[in-house]
Formats: sequence, C-alpha cells, structure tokens
Amino acid sequence: MWRTVRVSASAQAVYRRLMRTLGEPRVVGPGWNARVYAAVRLVPRGRVTTYGDVATVLGSPRVARHVGFALAALNQLPPGAPPVPWHRVINSQGRISFRGDPVRTQAQRARLEAEGVRFDARERVDLAALRWDFPELPDEGPEDSKQGSTEGSSEDPG
Repeated sequence: MWRTVRVSASAQAVYRRLMRTLGEPRVVGPGWNARVYAAVRLVPRGRVTTYGDVATVLGSPRVARHVGFALAALNQLPPGAPPVPWHRVINSQGRISFRGDPVRTQAQRARLEAEGVRFDARERVDLAALRWDFPELPDEGPEDSKQGSTEGSSEDPG
C-alpha cells in the first residue's frame, strides 16, 4: 500500500540539485510551450505522437505531463498564431487521454478519424504503424512556428 509522504522544501532543493548534477538538464522553463507547439506542428496529417515522445524530443521523457499542460494552454496563443494540431498527441497506450472532458475527447477522435486515423475495438490507435518518430527536430527558438505542418487547429483542446 502506498503512503503519501511530505517532503520538505530543502529536500526538494537537494533533489533538484542532484538531478542537475547527474546531467539531466532542466527543460521546462521560459519558451517551453512554444517548443512544444513547434514539435507538435511537425506531426503530419494521419500520424500521431505521444506526450512522452514530444517530451523526449525536447530533452526529457520525464516531463510528458508538462507537454499536456502546454497543449491545454493553447487558448492563450495570440490571435493569428499558426495552428497547432493538438489532436495528434495521444497517450503512450495509443489512446486519447480522457481528462474528464467527453466533448474534447470526441472532437479529438473526430479530427483524427477525418485524417484517416482508425481506432480499434479497444479505442486504441496502432502506434506501431502511425507513430511519428520526429526525423527532423524543432529549433530551440520560440519563433519556430513556420516549421512543419500547420494543419489542424489551435482551438482550446481542454
């Protein structure tokens, strides 16, 4: 049985210092959302990627959840910004992450199906066949929005 343990701020600071010492760079920071959007724009129609894949491409598979946070913030993009095909990002099981919002889930599935992505009886996408492996990586700058696919929509995914 798991138990919740409170960790002091000093222990958290030691952990962060240790992680930096071990060589894993801090990847989430200023410009993170723009980097996520640039990576997601590279995923072509009819293909999918996972939150973890995007996080890995951007420097750390440990921050997959932060990819989701960035995509949830799409409604904060300035007017006229290139669209981000958020619907092409699914979880590592090949499923749409539900997050308690059936309308968003249905919209995501409809967008994927309109691009030719099919779901099996268990509501999964065939990741072996459709997973995008990022043969070209996004630049580090926040203005990489001209790169890659601009198909899709940056309408609020969640």
